[in-house]
Order: sequence, then structure tokens, then C-alpha cells
Amino acid sequence: MKWNDCTGSYKAYLSLGTTCQTAHQLQRLGLRQFAGPLDWFISDSVPDLVQLIRKRFYGFMEFDHLQLIDRTYDHFVVRDNAYEVVSFHDFPRYLTTERIWDAYPPFKGKIDRRVQRFLRTARYSSPVLFIRTQTSKREAIQLKAALNTLMYGKFRLLIVNNHASGLHTVMHEDWGIDGVSSVNIPSGRDWKGSDQAWNTIMRGFTLSY
Repeated sequence: MKWNDCTGSYKAYLSLGTTCQTAHQLQRLGLRQFAGPLDWFISDSVPDLVQLIRKRFYGFMEFDHLQLIDRTYDHFVVRDNAYEVVSFHDFPRYLTTERIWDAYPPFKGKIDRRVQRFLRTARYSSPVLFIRTQTSKREAIQLKAALNTLMYGKFRLLIVNNHASGLHTVMHEDWGIDGVSSVNIPSGRDWKGSDQAWNTIMRGFTLSY
């Protein structure tokens, strides 16, 4: 899909990961209306994301799926083994290892609310732009097919990949997939990505009410 055919006004902009960068940049640009279920997680696996969408997030972050895998300075790192989604921000270290799961009930309630809002918006808002980072052409085809099973209205999928070669320019691609656009950008200094690059690629996108 040609880049100019993707820009325009959308009812909603929804992050599909892979990292927190997508949600952060949408929020910075004033295009993010609410927190989605994948906004603040790491979701590297497209096949697992495809299953998550096809199953309407059924079983997402269920207690029996969770495993403590690491810790940061202030949080435990917890993985949903059913969908390979990793949380870095939801289980604070002050709870200690013995009490880590005390944080689960409010966490799961929050996630369930975000899932329902995401599904409701995806189904009944049109058009919608989904955005995901670090995704190949083959994966984008799989992801679009999964989104086709979810959506009632019009939508498009924007793939934002970091340059593997360290280039500092924004390069648009046309994979020849209807409803899917792809762009390569510099990675930026940290997890937030390059503000300048995101300003460039999101120029021409607006939020309609």
C-alpha cells in the first residue's frame, strides 16, 4: 500500500506492540485516547499475537499462565507463557518474592478493562489505524488476516521497523499488501524511539471525533 493512501483521519489509533514505544509515541503525538492491553508490554512473537487476536484475548494474563522470569530495579518481570507477552511494570519489588502475586487481582482487573475497551473500539469505530513495530512482511500478512476476523469496519495496519543498518533517514516501503503500509526509521537513543522520525511518519495522520 502506498504511503499517501494510508495517511488521513482515523477514529482510533491502537498499538499492537512490539514494545512500549508505540504507545508512548501515540500519546506524545496526541493520538492515543486510552490505554490498550498491549501498550506497556513486550510482545515479540507475531504468531502468538495472531492467536491473541483470533481468540479475542481469551486467557490473556491468566494467573496459571504467568511465570516470574527476572527482576529490574523496581519491578519483577513476569511472562504470560501462553502468548509470550512480558510485563516489566506491574509487579513492584516492594512486595518481595513471597508476596508478588498480591498485585495480581488489581492487575488482572486493569487488563480485562483494557481488553474490553480495545475490542469495543476495534469493532465499532471506523476507520482504525493499528500500529506495530519490528514486524516482517510475512508477519504483517498474518497479522492483517487475524485483524480481518476482528474488525467490522475499515482499518489499516502501519508497520514501523528500525533500520538494521543504522541509517538515519525515514524510508517508506510498499509491500504490495492492501491496507498495510511499512516504514523504516532510525532507532533513537532509548526505548522511546526517535521523536523526529515519529513526527515525520505520523505527519498527515489526525484523530477524528
